[in-house]
Amino acid sequence: MKNILLPLILVIFCSSIYAQDIVDYGRDTSSCSYKFRSSGLILPLALVGAGSASFYIKGVRHVNREFQRFINAGDHKTSLLAGAAEFSPVVFLIATDIYNGVSRYGLMRRGAVLAVSAATTYSISAMLKYSVKERRPDRSSFHSFPSGHAAMAFMGAESFRISYGREYPLIATAVYGVAVSTGFIRMYANKHYLTDVLAGAGIGILGARVGYWMAPSTDALLFKIFGHDRRRHIFASAVPSFSGEAFGVSAVIAF
Repeated sequence: MKNILLPLILVIFCSSIYAQDIVDYGRDTSSCSYKFRSSGLILPLALVGAGSASFYIKGVRHVNREFQRFINAGDHKTSLLAGAAEFSPVVFLIATDIYNGVSRYGLMRRGAVLAVSAATTYSISAMLKYSVKERRPDRSSFHSFPSGHAAMAFMGAESFRISYGREYPLIATAVYGVAVSTGFIRMYANKHYLTDVLAGAGIGILGARVGYWMAPSTDALLFKIFGHDRRRHIFASAVPSFSGEAFGVSAVIAF
């Protein structure tokens, strides 16, 4: 089923050519400005394309193996560390919202956007894992491509960049560093190849942008549900993740 990769990339590109790219998210999630920018799809699709190159280019497979040797990948016990790193960018994002005094309704909007982003990221990752069935470097399963941990970490990092990249550029860079570290940890544990992580990064970035692109729709839904009285409600959002061997849950609760 590896032959579905290139058609899938083309379908995503064609169906999303009019996707909106966020220009500024601001301190309060209730004040956002949006613009249509198809150029926002270039980076994630390029990463997914680079990640899938190992299925078509023999030299890339060689690079994968050599990189595993270079970083001394092996049976290192890093599951807890990888799990913590995977969700750290989202935690940073919510903590920054709270620090900046984002309103309760703003946190509700944040939860809705993250739920769409995480659901998109998880859906694409799971579909590819069970369609491609690439064997992991440690040969423990056939869920190597793409890296689910990297996808969720980069989803959170890109969400932070979109929201606070201009206001806190150094922190945004550090959060992206956490996402990169997540991918490295998974490679170091011999669970993924470099190309798996690249594809996961692209999927995560795409998922984050889809969440913000869908924000006008989620806003309308929230307004329809809660109306004008926005202070009386508690909003909770929980999205599962699955890396092929472990389950996780990311949750946002606004009181």
